[in-house]
Amino acid sequence: MLVPLDDWVGRSVFFAGDLDPKVSAVCRRLVRPGDACLDIGANIGLVTLLLARLAGSAGWVHAVEPNPANLDLLRHSLARLPVANVTLHAVALGADAGTCTLAVPAGNRGAASLVPGRIAAPVASVNVPVLALDELPGIHERKLRLMKLDVEGFEAQVLAGADRLLRTQPPQAILFEHNDGTPPAASPIVARLRAAGYRILALPRRCWRLALVDLADQGVVGANDFLAVQPGVELAS
Repeated sequence: MLVPLDDWVGRSVFFAGDLDPKVSAVCRRLVRPGDACLDIGANIGLVTLLLARLAGSAGWVHAVEPNPANLDLLRHSLARLPVANVTLHAVALGADAGTCTLAVPAGNRGAASLVPGRIAAPVASVNVPVLALDELPGIHERKLRLMKLDVEGFEAQVLAGADRLLRTQPPQAILFEHNDGTPPAASPIVARLRAAGYRILALPRRCWRLALVDLADQGVVGANDFLAVQPGVELAS
């Protein structure tokens, strides 16, 4: 991978080989050769490239990333590696098609957000095209095994644009982030996914082993990442 050393994500990948091991562990437990996956908020491609390797030549990965700086690095990484199963979408996802302003904070492009006011002092503001997930080219061709959703507070808008997908061909598992300080059980994202028939598991922070905990009504302390799974979906140990 090509990584920026002036950025938090780039340094983490360069020095540690990963950014969030529990997210990588979930991908390894879920994704099998031949699976189709969707990485929303691909950043510089850490999860995208992991999914591409796990899905293999018979699988496919859709990677969605609106930030031009991240896109440039990801395109270079894809060109340098023997990867032919990734489709890169240079857009943001939202409730409707249009244009939004992406605010980018200093030192961590992975924290860039489309939510107005979320970034107090952005070093850059970029107008990016927005598309509803239901309109993403090729997304309805195969049922998704895993959808990773990390868009810094814009998750509810992404799901609002995915009504057809969730109704007719829902991903078997959705890995998403909730970190706005409100109880996870009260999140509109959790409510939307529960209404679509998903079971919600929390991924609390752990030192050594991945933990998956049922999301109780009062929420789970120490968890920002969550996994929504359809009935019958099993995670390999």
